[in-house]
Amino acid sequence: MVGAVFENIIGGYLHPRASVRRLLSGGHGTQVIALMVLLAFVVRQIMVILIPAEIVGDAAGPHGIGSYIGALIGALISFGIVTVLICFVGRAFGGTGDLRQSALVVAWYDVVTSITSPAVELAARRNLEAMRALAENPEGPVMLSDSAALVALAGGVVLLWLYAAYIAELHGFRSAFSVLAVLFAMMILPAMLLTPMLMGA
Repeated sequence: MVGAVFENIIGGYLHPRASVRRLLSGGHGTQVIALMVLLAFVVRQIMVILIPAEIVGDAAGPHGIGSYIGALIGALISFGIVTVLICFVGRAFGGTGDLRQSALVVAWYDVVTSITSPAVELAARRNLEAMRALAENPEGPVMLSDSAALVALAGGVVLLWLYAAYIAELHGFRSAFSVLAVLFAMMILPAMLLTPMLMGA
């Protein structure tokens, strides 16, 4: 059974649309969605511990039961918001996925990327902190990490492409590239607004 799970996860990277198609055809309900969300959370926390320090620097995950509970609550809230957005924004563009299907696909995306996304997120955080320190003290040492930058860039591209492919299959869009373009456009404005605030924080 474990081997089948890993095989499906690998398929989620290599054949993203086919994996979503197979998932949606199973008619899974809320119990499967809840189990996948919980599995993704557990795997993410394990991966945070295993990520090499040269990638994430001093960044770390939650410590203590209270921190893990808080992180789980945050993950559930984020899951709900993302599910609603993907469902109704997709339908506004002519998509066909409903709320249950959207939750199922988002949960599957979380499971598939739970192995890689923590490294990408922590590496991006490390780069942001280094750039913030450089902005505050231009004469100070440059703390940017080549490995962290590579992980953040390459990993971010892969995660965004998977996201676009999953959404395209969920809503029946012909091209994942068009979804990718919309996602990229939706990311540009918030990034332009938030970057000066984060750099100055």
